[in-house]
Amino acid sequence: MKPGLAKLSDLMRLVDDDTPLVRHSIAEQLAAYGDELEAGLEALAEKPDPEKRQHIHRLLEEYRRDRLVEAWHGWLQLEDGKRKLETALSLLADFLSGKETSSRLGLLLDELADQYRSLHTEPHPEKLADFLFKGKQLGGAQEDYYNPCHSNLIYVIEEKRGLPISLACIYMLVGTRLGIKIEGCNFPGHFLAQTFIQDEVVLVDCFNGGRTIPQGIFKQLRNYEVVKKIINRSADTETIVTRVLTNLARAFREKGFPEKKQLMEELLTALEFRRPADTRD
Repeated sequence: MKPGLAKLSDLMRLVDDDTPLVRHSIAEQLAAYGDELEAGLEALAEKPDPEKRQHIHRLLEEYRRDRLVEAWHGWLQLEDGKRKLETALSLLADFLSGKETSSRLGLLLDELADQYRSLHTEPHPEKLADFLFKGKQLGGAQEDYYNPCHSNLIYVIEEKRGLPISLACIYMLVGTRLGIKIEGCNFPGHFLAQTFIQDEVVLVDCFNGGRTIPQGIFKQLRNYEVVKKIINRSADTETIVTRVLTNLARAFREKGFPEKKQLMEELLTALEFRRPADTRD
């Protein structure tokens, strides 16, 4: 017998227990199997039937939801902005992945930074944009735009498709590892990254191949003074996370997952401000 298989068999005998304490304990132990749970269930002499599998799925969903809520306030106490951002997005990625993927996001970001270093001796925002959005082919999700997966940074890195804000966050967090200052720009309707090239503030459209946009291009707009204030003010972590949660709430609403939509709204209430639920980012 594989190590842990006997224990898994014992858990199956208790999985239908409705006692809250027992449910939590069973879910915690099942979650510890991580990616190996499905293979473990298939290896059991008495495989769980479809109804029991659905019950297992509900137990794990409940457990991950509770873990997310319990851990959520922790990132708000951190002082470093980028660490706060990565912690919040990592918590969401773990939940959205539906697996025990703790620290997976950090490892993927580390790997991207290491790959950049192997190709370039100097950190440079334009070269990093080319590396991520041309070399690694991370790009905008042109289809099924509001699929919740497109807000999951683990999925975005592995499947190479995401929302503007997801791609910008990857750009920022890899940049941090390389010592490149990259911030977010809370541009209405299409989140952008903001960085310095030759002492000039430029915007980077991560959704469209990482193209750079000089500020001067916006001078033609009638509301330029309003736009100028937006592009000259970096989006803080709370603003970015609020926008990510708003996107997720809309995505879950459109996909017909009211409980997950409600969860995203509950997480939003932990912050002091909100964005309109129909803001397309």
